[in-house]
Amino acid sequence: VGKFADWKRLDAVLYAAKEYEGKFPDVGTAIVGTGPPDAVEKYQSMAKTLGLERTVFLGPKGQDVLAELFSMSEVGMFPSYKEPFGMVFI
Repeated sequence: VGKFADWKRLDAVLYAAKEYEGKFPDVGTAIVGTGPPDAVEKYQSMAKTLGLERTVFLGPKGQDVLAELFSMSEVGMFPSYKEPFGMVFI
């Protein structure tokens, strides 16, 4: 969840998805957020290049939808190397 910025390390999430999609057929990845069109294209292309079949880009979502997504998720990935507000961890 968040904006598509290099410091969020979405590439690390996609590389990890490549590993676990191959080992766990019932695990998928929901990516929520957006960014500049070139960043969106970069990460969507990367997912295709990696052959990710259970990784979906949902775009930006409101707080009510985020609450539902967090409730139905079993794992959260936060590979950022900095978080200016850190609210996601609360």
